[in-house]
Amino acid sequence: SDSSDGDVLIIDEAQRTYEKGRVVIRGEPPLTDHESNLIIEQMQKRNNPVIVLLIGHNQHINRGERGAKAWLESAEKYGWDVFISDETLSLSEFNDERENWVKHPLRKKSIHGHLQDSIRYYRNKSVEKWAHYVLSNAPIMANEEAEKLNEKGHNIWITRCLLNAKKWAKNQRVGEERSGLIASGKGGRLAAEGIFPGLKPSIADWMLSPMGDIRSSNMLETAQNQFQIQGLELDYTVVCWDADLRIENGKWSCYNISGPGWQNSKKESALIERKNGYRVLLTRARKGMIIFVPKGDLSKPLEDETRNPEYYDGIYDYLLSCGSISIDE
Repeated sequence: SDSSDGDVLIIDEAQRTYEKGRVVIRGEPPLTDHESNLIIEQMQKRNNPVIVLLIGHNQHINRGERGAKAWLESAEKYGWDVFISDETLSLSEFNDERENWVKHPLRKKSIHGHLQDSIRYYRNKSVEKWAHYVLSNAPIMANEEAEKLNEKGHNIWITRCLLNAKKWAKNQRVGEERSGLIASGKGGRLAAEGIFPGLKPSIADWMLSPMGDIRSSNMLETAQNQFQIQGLELDYTVVCWDADLRIENGKWSCYNISGPGWQNSKKESALIERKNGYRVLLTRARKGMIIFVPKGDLSKPLEDETRNPEYYDGIYDYLLSCGSISIDE
């Protein structure tokens, strides 16, 4: 009402706003403008409007998602004040905008609001740093973070055997704790291992059903992908890594299954989204995780080129160099 102090809109996962032309709701027309612009336009009709943005750093994971910097561009377009701390502005998310906004006339320096330490992996913040270095082609730095984790008994485990991964997760879980299989939505060749990331089982049943219910994550039968699991946590995760994100010449490359085989996605935006998807997968565990990297097709001569062992060996060897520890004998 007109007598209120103001209207406040709080947006969780605010980095996931879409670009102009994207169809957000099936059956509805495409967005006529960037989603952040449309939201600000509507809020300007309210009384003393404030928008509070909750941002997951580098977690825009879908095609057409613009990332956190979209809000700075929209604020500049509409002349809105921006309260943002130096710590938040220093994130790589804002690399392209930082110089413009450090002393921008619309910028109001905030000393609050930046959460320095994640509470997701509540026993040690190093796991998020480790994931960052892994996905930034920095194995030496990743190994240093892994050593810090190992010193406190929070090892990052890895295996080439799905059965071993499931046994590990079952042995870790106690009482009402939850474990589950998670995988990239583009991990199309995990099907050979009996893992179907595109199946998307009911997330409510998967997260809440007790052990013994075939819909439960604890049964370790169905997998959720990064789109389903983003914003949620399990106590123990089995991260299933496919050849959709692989190491080539010491760098990450992004692939999609197209027809009978893998097709390289050479767009930088596609690689960023894929790495962000794996970033989500690597940071879903509260207490511990194990990474499962398949061995691929071991037939000789090779029958299934999409599961060439070289793809998976490269991923596995790289993750070992980043400090993950094998449980395989």
